[in-house]
Formats: sequence, C-alpha cells, structure tokens
Amino acid sequence: MFIRLGGIFTLVAVVLWLYAIFDALTAPAERVRNLPKAIWLIIVILLLDIGAIAWFVWGRPRAEVNARVRQSPFGWQNHGGPRGGGSRSVAPDDDPEFLKRLRDDIRRDDTRRDTPDDDNPVG
Repeated sequence: MFIRLGGIFTLVAVVLWLYAIFDALTAPAERVRNLPKAIWLIIVILLLDIGAIAWFVWGRPRAEVNARVRQSPFGWQNHGGPRGGGSRSVAPDDDPEFLKRLRDDIRRDDTRRDTPDDDNPVG
C-alpha cells in the first residue's frame, strides 16, 4: 500500500515540477516577481519540488486586478453600454441598437440597388 501511495506522490510531484517549468518559461519576463526569470528557471529545475513551490508562491506573476477588457476590432463588445447597472453580453437579436443598425444597413443597400447606374445602362 505504501508503495502505491509513494508512486502517486511521485507522479504528482513530477507533474507539478513540469508545470512549474512550463509556467516559468511562458511567463512574461517583465511581470515575474522577486527575481529575474532566468534565475527562477534555474531554481525550479535544480530544486525540483521545492523550486516549483517557491515559483508558485514568490515568483509567478499575479493576475492583474484592474485588467482591461480587450475590445473586439469589430466593435461587438459593449456597443449598447451598461444595462441594468452593469454590463452584460446580449445576443444580437435581443439588442435593439444592433437591430436598428442592421435595418439601416439593409435600407441603404436596397436604395443602392434601386438607383440605376449611369455607367451601366440596362436595356
């Protein structure tokens, strides 16, 4: 029984160590805490589990509390503004502003088709 339990702990330790190496490699160097990124990589690789735990506690970048929402280049996010005190996503077919813009676009396309082209006469 102790052998199986030891095997499970070893597997967990190896997975934790590999994840710490990957996390330290992919972390932005300017956001790594307390030591330079290269030093953290050396610590994690050489000290195995203790290095991995140290990375997660003292080196890993913290998530930004005031993170900005990335805006879509197509303007789909928050085009209606906050609703009911907070912003929430709304399906396009439930958003009156989106439907109004869609109707305006359709009308504009219809009027362009109805006007005859001077360059290309029909008949």
